[in-house]
Amino acid sequence: PGPRYYEVVVGKGAGADFSQVQAISFRIAIGCSPGVCSGKIDGDPDTDVRVALINRNGKQSSSVRLNDFVPLRRPTGTQGNLHDALETVDLPLSAFEGISLNVVRAIRFIFKSRTGSISLGYITTDTQPYTNINSRVLANQREATGPTPRLSAKQDAAPPTVISSGNAAVSVARVGDTYEVTFTSTTSFPVTNSLPKLTVGSYVSQMGVVSAQTKSVKFMLTAGDFESLPRNVPLSVKVGVREWIFGSL
Repeated sequence: PGPRYYEVVVGKGAGADFSQVQAISFRIAIGCSPGVCSGKIDGDPDTDVRVALINRNGKQSSSVRLNDFVPLRRPTGTQGNLHDALETVDLPLSAFEGISLNVVRAIRFIFKSRTGSISLGYITTDTQPYTNINSRVLANQREATGPTPRLSAKQDAAPPTVISSGNAAVSVARVGDTYEVTFTSTTSFPVTNSLPKLTVGSYVSQMGVVSAQTKSVKFMLTAGDFESLPRNVPLSVKVGVREWIFGSL
């Protein structure tokens, strides 16, 4: 039998128009299996995950290997206390060849392994020009080939822990029973294994995803949660150790 796969249907009816889409973004983590948690992870079939697009007629595009864009890692932690290592993946639409992007019916995730598990979520599309932010992760993983050039003092300076300027809540859109709230900043949101966290007074949500270009973050709130959010209280977004202040609703 061939590889197993999982499909995420997009759009309504025949599909969705991807002709203006620049990138697909999602978060993924590899769960434990005999190959992943007891052996060498590099080259193991359990980490060979690929993505393809399916058109309205069921034709599959060329597939994209995730490890070519971001390293997929085994669960981390100590024996008996492992947790999945979530990675953010951004794939350029230009990598998918062989089909027209005018009508895409589904995004297909293909697994070479016949066993194991993955966690997958926060699948979004981006129409902004694509920049391979994952290249920084791969460069860090592969830089053993030589010394790292010294950065200038300006380049070496870390962003402040709290960012209070250049931030804006740009849109609130209701989609069915969900509100999508988008925040932007002139200071990029980092791509880390920490889920973005929205705090509004005592309310906290981690149902957020950083865009492929890292300049915005979108949170998905249920209608009930959004409509009951407190007003005139501090609002912030935190990713890792950095926090963006947005004032109040």
